[in-house]
Amino acid sequence: MKTSIRCVIPIALFFFCVMICQAQNATLTKEETINYLNKKANEVVGHYRTIRDVSVAQNFTYYYTDNRVSLSGENLRFDQRRRNYKNDGYGDTTYPCDFVIQEHETILNPAHIVAIEHEVNVISGEPIGTLKITLVNNVAQRNINFFAPTKKVTNENHSHYGECHEIREFPQHRVSESVKVVYLSYLQSDPSNFNKLKKALEYLRDLMKAEDDPFGE
Repeated sequence: MKTSIRCVIPIALFFFCVMICQAQNATLTKEETINYLNKKANEVVGHYRTIRDVSVAQNFTYYYTDNRVSLSGENLRFDQRRRNYKNDGYGDTTYPCDFVIQEHETILNPAHIVAIEHEVNVISGEPIGTLKITLVNNVAQRNINFFAPTKKVTNENHSHYGECHEIREFPQHRVSESVKVVYLSYLQSDPSNFNKLKKALEYLRDLMKAEDDPFGE
């Protein structure tokens, strides 16, 4: 009986070691990597970031309501939605007249990534940081939509006199451009997040390169 126990323990230990080695060598698929990036990106929702606009020497604070990473065909897509007020309006229909919603859409091929760095225009101690992602050239597409209230309450007897209303379905202004540098917001309150996202993006880049040209350098 003692002999059989001595045999069972080494065998069990062998299989345990095999399982550990397999787990360490396990690789994520493209879809699993993008799901991980999306999970980390979504952590910024409900938080804010202050952006310095050097053109007017002024700071603007934006509250994030959406931040997603997904596949768009064979490309990577970042979708972000933010507004300059924490609340989405007064009551159901009126807003401060300087209320604005920004929607950012960025499409890129991860195989074109050459560098990932901290964005320097970030205020220390704030919850949201930004990854600066440099590509081989102006190969990414960035679209920014701006939404704002279009009418002002002019009736002095109205409880919301002086405020604005009617944000339309279509943007008041849209910017589309080809860019070499793109950005991804993340929760910098967790200091480990930068390296996690950097590794995931580099892993995805190498995966996409291998898919595109398995025998390329």
